[in-house]
Amino acid sequence: MAPAAIRSALAVASALAIGLLGGCGSESGDSTVAGTGEMPPPSPLARIALAGPFGTLDPLYVKTHSERMLSRQIYDPPVSRLDPPLGAAGRRRGPLLPLGTQPGSPDWYFDIRPGIRFQDGTPLNADAVVLNSLRWLASGMAKKVLPELDAVDTPLPGGVRFQLSAPVPDLPARISDPRFGLVAPATLKQYRLTEIPGGEGGSGAFAPTVVTPDRAVLDSVPDWWGTDAGLGPGVDELEFRAAASPVGRLALLRDGAVDIADDLGHRATSAVADQPLLVLGEQGNRILGASAAVRGLRTAATEQPLSEIWLTDLRP
Repeated sequence: MAPAAIRSALAVASALAIGLLGGCGSESGDSTVAGTGEMPPPSPLARIALAGPFGTLDPLYVKTHSERMLSRQIYDPPVSRLDPPLGAAGRRRGPLLPLGTQPGSPDWYFDIRPGIRFQDGTPLNADAVVLNSLRWLASGMAKKVLPELDAVDTPLPGGVRFQLSAPVPDLPARISDPRFGLVAPATLKQYRLTEIPGGEGGSGAFAPTVVTPDRAVLDSVPDWWGTDAGLGPGVDELEFRAAASPVGRLALLRDGAVDIADDLGHRATSAVADQPLLVLGEQGNRILGASAAVRGLRTAATEQPLSEIWLTDLRP
């Protein structure tokens, strides 16, 4: 297929994908059933093909897109997503609720959403956020993502302050980076700056049950804080399969072995053209493929919290 034809076909496929996968949201951008404001009953299982292999799940040490995708399901960053962006009407997601800055100061203030607990049962409070920030700074990771960060403290009960050396107007978006995933204090104290094994100590919607280099299974957390906020999870279990090549991932999708396949390459555009139950979307410079039964998948997100997706019973 000629380059111009590929671009044209991809544009059509992307529009179709956005309509099928992301078109059921509420006005605030939540992945809900249109008109109801509620998630549907959870689907039993969503199967995803990624490039792999799956190494560390520690948000501080993930390197590949596949590792970031898995880690993001286990560890919530301080701000999950602002949808619409900060300042517009809409839900502000995440453990931290942005309050903004004080006049004349670059520092940002946040309230902490009440009632959040890590998967080990301990509270996600201001002390936990401060402890995480010490790890970010000591490791040098904070300076890579947010070089203006000097410290995080707790000037008021129930809130935290990000002390900055210069103004950062988009700070909430910056700290939604998956590498800022929040880890339970007990886990941090045990491993300090060393790599956390096995995905321990998260506060996300899913907890790992099986992790090998070529397969990972994550189960939904029954008392995840986002459920009360209408954020899912829309599936009970996520199963990730590693397939090294785009051709292999596409084959898994076409055979029905997975529901979502990442980074398929431009050949996928023509390969699924005659298959109405498969759709494509563009994800940055990646081609994402999915069954048309998948709902709530945001094609613009690189590490979407997959609590937002679910599957419908779509018949040929």
